[in-house]
Amino acid sequence: MILSLDLGSTSFKAAVIDENLQVHGFCARELRHQFAPGGKVELPVAEATSAARKAIHEAISLAGVRASNFQALAVTSQAQTFTIVDQERGPRIPFISWQDKRAVRTAEKLKKTMPDFSSQCSFGSFSPLLQLCQLRHLKENQPRVMGAKTLMMPLPTFFIYQWSGTFVTDENIAAMTGLYSLVSRTWWPRALKSCGLQAGQLPEVLPVGAVAGRTNSGGLEIGLPRGIPVVLAGNDQTAGAYAARLEESHGLLLTLGTAQAAYTYQERMPRSNPSLIRGPYPRHGHYQMAADDCGGNLINWAKSILAGCETDEKFFSLAAHSPPGCRGLLFEGNNSDVPSASWTNIETCHTPADFARSVLECLTRRMLVIARRLSANLESTPVLLAGSGSQNPLWVEILAKTLGVRVKKTDGRPCVGAARMALWTIQNNRQ
Repeated sequence: MILSLDLGSTSFKAAVIDENLQVHGFCARELRHQFAPGGKVELPVAEATSAARKAIHEAISLAGVRASNFQALAVTSQAQTFTIVDQERGPRIPFISWQDKRAVRTAEKLKKTMPDFSSQCSFGSFSPLLQLCQLRHLKENQPRVMGAKTLMMPLPTFFIYQWSGTFVTDENIAAMTGLYSLVSRTWWPRALKSCGLQAGQLPEVLPVGAVAGRTNSGGLEIGLPRGIPVVLAGNDQTAGAYAARLEESHGLLLTLGTAQAAYTYQERMPRSNPSLIRGPYPRHGHYQMAADDCGGNLINWAKSILAGCETDEKFFSLAAHSPPGCRGLLFEGNNSDVPSASWTNIETCHTPADFARSVLECLTRRMLVIARRLSANLESTPVLLAGSGSQNPLWVEILAKTLGVRVKKTDGRPCVGAARMALWTIQNNRQ
């Protein structure tokens, strides 16, 4: 059995998965982030730790599996979220979420001093979500946070350190920080200098799918025995693509999650592109991805302000009562540095159903835009759907009509992809 952990943006998910990739126990624990003016989005360390432990304990309990039956722990995660840890006193700050936008001005400054940035990083352009920008922002505004004895820990690294004692990350995660060079395959000295960091303050980088270490006494706290391998399963989008076996189908994977993403497998490392993300894929090959901050988070916001839309079920049920086009009502979301959204063409004939459906139509139009960025031929390329939104027939129907193609739902669950990586690693090491 594999214990698989997906450290997502909305919730932490744990699953007990067998060698046939069948799920025997699953639990998701929602996260409560802290939001504040100026773009602040943080996740308290205690909140993250509690959510991970509760999800794991409940998944194991539901599966009814003994600790001795586990072969490995596999960890996949949202990519840019991190904290600073003092080696003697523990975490110095909450986890800074990838959704945090406080480093906007810092990103603009760094853009002028690092003209070769795009050739080094997964991202083709500067963004305030990069750890490079967030760490430089901390250096300028909270200089006492980072000292000689502090460590920069990406979200998955923090938990792996707790449960195995190893200070590591994988290349898939590292390349999305802005601190790692895809050219030299090491932490990028110029980026580290700009943040006042030494290479020893960042985790060792291993290939995605590699064994980070083995569980120690810390693993006992989450119900795992000592000595089982901990597998680095990369960012959640890559783990989802690996679950969908994208390297076999060479399809276009569209993920309808907290954010929307379009993802393709590539034999060779794609060239840098300002509007795309690239990086290593498990075992071999590479990936290219286009992402949109708007997704299920926009639906959650709409649910909170529209009458009769308190739950997902009510939201989608209401939206189904509006005709295509929403009688002329338009909704647009803005994922710029200052997030905003608005309805236009509002008339007295419009109902809450029109307002709800217009959000879905907006999201599908945006998905069409990011899918086209990958230059995929939608008519000849298999189009696969994953993410929680893919389970909603109305959203899928609107998306298929917007794209003008047939779409196929696939098992793109990051937990399953992480387990698949772990199983391959275990089997390969036995040979």
